[in-house]
Amino acid sequence: MLNGCYLLGGSVNVAPDAVTRATQGYNEYEGEIGHLVDGLYPGNGPMGEPFIWPGKGDLTFQFEQLQLVAGLRLFVGADGGIYEVTAYQGAYLDEEGQTETSQARVVGEAVNFELVENSWVELEFEGPVEADYLELATEAGAIFYEIEILTSSD
Repeated sequence: MLNGCYLLGGSVNVAPDAVTRATQGYNEYEGEIGHLVDGLYPGNGPMGEPFIWPGKGDLTFQFEQLQLVAGLRLFVGADGGIYEVTAYQGAYLDEEGQTETSQARVVGEAVNFELVENSWVELEFEGPVEADYLELATEAGAIFYEIEILTSSD
């Protein structure tokens, strides 16, 4: 994957259509989840508000119906890290704030090890996947300004 390039060209961002939540219990965070889909990030007009994990964390994105997803793009801040996204059919966030996968099926995974800062990071699946739940994880601190879930242009 090339950092900063729009590899998922021709795609539509469906992140604003998802129910987005941070897992609860173990992962503390700062900021508002809604800022992740407001279209504001450094270098794009007014500076967007960051969403910050001092330690590891997971964000979940749930859709009412299956979406054909090509991957995710993240605008990360000054705390570059390793990011992983897993696409599911049938997973959900349970009442304790954790992803429940006992009846789910993993349909795609993508990892980015580039450790870039203040730039777009792309996590592209090997091919488009039909998913109704995505989980974005980082095992270290992270600063996110924007997240895009991109549909396949196929």
